[in-house]
Amino acid sequence: MVAEADISLREWIKSALKCSENSVNVGGSYLGGDALSWDYLLASLEIAISLSDEINNAEDLARIGFSDGLNVLPQSSNDSIPDWAEFVTVRLKDDQRGIGIGKEEQEVQCSKSSSPIDPIHSTLADPGSSSKSGFDGCQFQVLSDDFVDHYDEILALPSIETGSDVIEKFAQSQDKRCYLNIHSANIATTGKDSEVCKEIVCSYSANDKQQRIYFLGLVFYELFSGGDRPPPELLVGPSAFVKPNDAAAKKASASHALDFTTKLQVLDDSVVDVDCDILSDLIRDHDGLCSEERLARDLEKSSNRAESQKRQATVLHSLGYSEHGQGEVAKGAVLCKITAQVSLEQLKLKGIPGPLCNMIYNMIDCINGDFSGDESYSNVSDVTSDLRLMLEYPEKFLRDLDVNSLSLTPQTLNETVFVRNDEFASLQCAYRNSVLGSPEIALIAGESGIGKSSLADRLGKFIVSNGGVFLQGKFDRLHRAQPLAVLARAFNAYCDKLIREAGSERAELIASKLEEALGRDGCQLVKVIPALGDIIVCDEFDSNSDATQDCMQNRLYYLMRRFVETISSCSDGMIALFLDDLQWADDVSISIVGEILKSSDANKRFFFLGCYRDDEIENGHPFWKMIESVRDLGVAARIVELKCMDKDMVTKVLSYLLCLPPRLVRSLSDIVYHKTKGNPLFFKQFILSLNKDGLLYLSLIHRRWEWDEEQIMSRGLPDDVALLLEQRIGKLPPDVKLALYTLSCFGATVDVDVIKELESNLGDQLIDPLALAEQEGFVTNLNAKYFFCHDRIQEAAYCMTTEEERCLHHMKYGLSLAELSLNVDHNDRMLFVAVGQINLGGPSAVSNDDERLKIVKYNLAAGKIAVGMSEFHSAFNFFDNSISFLKKTHWRDHYDLSLEIYELAAECALITGDVLSLTVLTEQVMKNACSFEDTLNISYTCMSPLCYASKIADSVEMGLDILSKLGEELPRSFSDEYIELQIKTTRAILDKMSPTDLLTYKMMTDKKKMMAMKFLRRLKEVTEQVNPNLLPIITLKMIDITMKYGMSPMSPVGFAYFGSLVANLGDIRGGYKFARLAKSLTDNMKLREIAGQVFYVSADLLFFIEPLRIANDNLIECEAVAVAAGDVTCACYSRVMYASVAFWSGSKLSVSTELITQGRRFLMSRGHATADDYLLLLQHSILKLIGATESETITDSDLKQRVFNRNNPHALEVYYFLKTYESFMLDDYNSMEESAIKFFECAAKAWTLAANHITLVLIGGLVSFRIHRETNIPFWLEQGKQFKMQMQIWADQGSSWTFENKCFLLEAEDHFSNNRSDLARSIYDKAISSAKAHMLVHEEALAYELAANFFFKTSEFSTSLEYYTAAHEKYCQWGAYAKANSLFTCIQEKFPTCLGTLSAPPNERERQSDSDVDQRKRKQQ
Repeated sequence: MVAEADISLREWIKSALKCSENSVNVGGSYLGGDALSWDYLLASLEIAISLSDEINNAEDLARIGFSDGLNVLPQSSNDSIPDWAEFVTVRLKDDQRGIGIGKEEQEVQCSKSSSPIDPIHSTLADPGSSSKSGFDGCQFQVLSDDFVDHYDEILALPSIETGSDVIEKFAQSQDKRCYLNIHSANIATTGKDSEVCKEIVCSYSANDKQQRIYFLGLVFYELFSGGDRPPPELLVGPSAFVKPNDAAAKKASASHALDFTTKLQVLDDSVVDVDCDILSDLIRDHDGLCSEERLARDLEKSSNRAESQKRQATVLHSLGYSEHGQGEVAKGAVLCKITAQVSLEQLKLKGIPGPLCNMIYNMIDCINGDFSGDESYSNVSDVTSDLRLMLEYPEKFLRDLDVNSLSLTPQTLNETVFVRNDEFASLQCAYRNSVLGSPEIALIAGESGIGKSSLADRLGKFIVSNGGVFLQGKFDRLHRAQPLAVLARAFNAYCDKLIREAGSERAELIASKLEEALGRDGCQLVKVIPALGDIIVCDEFDSNSDATQDCMQNRLYYLMRRFVETISSCSDGMIALFLDDLQWADDVSISIVGEILKSSDANKRFFFLGCYRDDEIENGHPFWKMIESVRDLGVAARIVELKCMDKDMVTKVLSYLLCLPPRLVRSLSDIVYHKTKGNPLFFKQFILSLNKDGLLYLSLIHRRWEWDEEQIMSRGLPDDVALLLEQRIGKLPPDVKLALYTLSCFGATVDVDVIKELESNLGDQLIDPLALAEQEGFVTNLNAKYFFCHDRIQEAAYCMTTEEERCLHHMKYGLSLAELSLNVDHNDRMLFVAVGQINLGGPSAVSNDDERLKIVKYNLAAGKIAVGMSEFHSAFNFFDNSISFLKKTHWRDHYDLSLEIYELAAECALITGDVLSLTVLTEQVMKNACSFEDTLNISYTCMSPLCYASKIADSVEMGLDILSKLGEELPRSFSDEYIELQIKTTRAILDKMSPTDLLTYKMMTDKKKMMAMKFLRRLKEVTEQVNPNLLPIITLKMIDITMKYGMSPMSPVGFAYFGSLVANLGDIRGGYKFARLAKSLTDNMKLREIAGQVFYVSADLLFFIEPLRIANDNLIECEAVAVAAGDVTCACYSRVMYASVAFWSGSKLSVSTELITQGRRFLMSRGHATADDYLLLLQHSILKLIGATESETITDSDLKQRVFNRNNPHALEVYYFLKTYESFMLDDYNSMEESAIKFFECAAKAWTLAANHITLVLIGGLVSFRIHRETNIPFWLEQGKQFKMQMQIWADQGSSWTFENKCFLLEAEDHFSNNRSDLARSIYDKAISSAKAHMLVHEEALAYELAANFFFKTSEFSTSLEYYTAAHEKYCQWGAYAKANSLFTCIQEKFPTCLGTLSAPPNERERQSDSDVDQRKRKQQ
């Protein structure tokens, strides 16, 4: 009896056929007939796999010594044939079959069939699904029909839903079809009649394996035929098997092999009449792949291959055809005879696919031993592998293939490649991290042709499917002339998509947000992203008229960042930017990407993906510097390295591509791997080459791919993909080769209209030949652009001529396009392309002087356009090329033109940091200039601190000398009284004019004076670091020139600093009036470059008028204005001042620490080391107050060494001031005194007023009074009184929130120092009360502590303890735990018996917890 959960195979066949009788038939064969259903067929495959697995496992056990594994298999005595099918049992899945249900009830359930399904066409498989077919790790992906990538290597393999998935899914939804849901099947002899089943001989010989394969083939015959028993002619007893080592048996079996193949034919040798016209149509439809000549050749190859009648019969039977018609026959007769019914006709009539019929035949063919066909099985594991392929990829390995779809075109190969699931998962992880708020960039590295772009495109489809936006661009080795072309193409694509959505709510929202974010500077960005002009409305004005070029470039970075921030904020998903071939990226594009990544706003919605050739990118490439800079800001970088396919993977890809099991393509894959080393691009081109040369061909007779290994090996195909591509291109028609070469001169991509213009101007046929090249898979025409399908194809086409010939062609193409670009609507894009070609040709390709002069002007025009786009690297290259095309006598023959080019080139060299080029250009101008005036522009350029970073004093002298020659002499020595007198005199002149008079004052027209104003402003920037005493003189000179000659774009800077001079002399509100005037002038004159600087000076004065915390918000606006104007220096110092004022105004120290950390990241991202020094010094002091460990802060010695190495007097002054402050707060008197002495020695007189002066005066006064009390030196008392008086002057005009408590505290300390105890007591209390009322917790704590010191000194111990306790509490509240701890120790020493109410400072964990809470609160706010 069969176990309750099992059923015999033959019973299962009957029941399963009944279950599936209404399902879709297999069909698809030439002969048709009573086709079985797909439901039944796929369930049968599950059973077949289970059986072959069982045998395979048994053989494995026997091989390692467990012979009992084979004892379970049925075996017969004598020469009788064991009926294996009788011993096969099928186990159904318990959850669907229903244990305990009677057979009749089960049959009733099975008979209730529902709608049929076709599993092959039902769904598509998940590319990430697991594989059981030997394709583990190699999954295949279905690409959308509309997706075409112009620079792909080889795309992903198509896939369909596996048959097992379909069976499982269908059985779960249709439980009435219980017999189709297979759990397993096995061959068991337990309990069988011993007369029927004898013990098998347990040896692991080849002959035993052949027997098992043969007997299993008979079971498969019955299984897949729907219960038909194998015909007697197929049944052969064990004695007929050929023994592998028995020569006599081999000889005797040769005739048997022939007899057997004959027996396979006797079922039906009739010929089916088929209209030969049908086959002729089929041949014509193959477009040359299967021509009549090819068909005849196939027949000839088939005949030649069959060296013996046995081998010929084996080949034909393995392919499902009879031997009728062999020999000399007419072609028409042969065409009919290929449709003859075959020896396994019964399976064909059931609709069983040809590949499955071939498998059964090749299993049964094992009886012939060494005389078996080449495709006969040698072990069961191969059977299992092939069965799994049929089940999991039926469209490729199970169905009868449509020969019309079997072609090796480039398009076909573009759909096939190994899918790198591990690498893809890593990229997905990086993207998901960015989505979740942990910014990360992903980089794909590998050699050319490895599949980097394909993997990136796969990630792009994943991003888009998850609601993101995927923008892409590709850098080019040749196509580098057009400024920012790659980024422009990527963002243009986004804008084009937005334009197509015009009128939609989303499009209107994004357009509105972009207009708001970009403002009037949007027009500058339109020059880079032309399509943006159709989205936003911007006023046409010269946004760069007042800007220096460094500000213009910084402004461009800002605008690109704002653009990405805006579109990402309006997107439901991430904005992903993919840039290919980063090894050829330009510096500006890399800098812009870095700027976007450094933006905290953009990071939340921006993901960057890049590809580069790891063997072609140098360590010093700007890209690596950008990566390091963003890593410092917390942006992780994930590098995914791609390797070539190994030999097994090449086999699997070939198997899938040729629709043949891996065992049949292994010999070919060995050759392919040897040649290509697994490089996907080389693989593709090699296969195409084999197919093109007829070495890998599609056999119409055999309906499959075949190849000639001997000819492939003897052909001597190249071992390098470049040579192979050159060979393929060399076989093309001449006009196609010319078109490809012409296209290659423009790089990997070029606009179609460029090629059309060349065709029209030069008379060469290009468009039609390129269409043929596209059919051959060399190029793609997409979105009005030609793309080479891979860089290596472009490189191969480009190298078809000599370097000298290429230069001449570049020049010809460039000159042909240049005139057109200037004549037709001033086509900037065409001009860049034309000039790029001309410059690739070089001066040696110029034919005459007139042509040379034209080229100089073309480059000059292109450079000016690039400057307008703020792309100064490209602009410099254009100007530099202009110079290279000039004649040796150009200064004499074309003086004005030469001077203009050299000046522009020098300005660009300055911005790009090319000091050497700047020096050479300057020397040439100075040497050849005809007048002093002609040297002014380049002298102004050379004064920049960027150029003279290590020669600031020389720069100052140069500026003073030039001003003298311009008639504006500045005094080299002067007294403080002289400066104060000049300030008062100028003030008196200006006070006679109303603000309206000044706002409507005449404009400056004298060019020499306008140049003098520019030099004065630049000189002011330089002297701030080395000679601050010059600042008031420069400011007064700017006001003087303005009042004499009119307003210039530099005048508002002079008025802003003049206001600061006035405020510093005591009239704060009067000074602020001039600062407001400067802001109004800036707005009226629309001066962008100086706006940040004017705002910064105005914000400094506001600190003396409004409460510190309120005034500090103005610095946020100041930074934004400076960034928008491209004034990086002003933006950096605004950030420094904002963090500093937040600390000095009493923000919790955890808040101040975070602000400083953010500020330092900002400064480092902008490369401003000097400003970073100031925040580092302040950070060090704050951490000392908090009590940070040594690992959390820089050591005192290292910090001091860093400051001294900077050679910056102002930084040294700040260092000693903060050192004094630390020592004062931590009660280290000796260090405080030493630092204070050095601070006052190096402190320069301040002529302008700044927010940090408030703290300097307060701490300076308190320290002075303290030192006086310790030393009794009158100097310190007098200095303390001066600080007190200065604070009172500010308090009289400023906000009580800022100055009242400070004045009280200084006054109390003054009384304490002069022993006026009665007065000191009440004033200390006023200082405490005022600080508390104005919420200055740090100064409240300080007032409590100083008062406690006073009361202790006057022996009022209880009051002193009370005030110490309050001070301790306030310091803890502020977060100054180290200071609180120091005070706690002091109290312990002074009051050892009175500490009952005083708690120790919090430990490290409590402080960290407090900091975390503060950060969470701020994030929530």
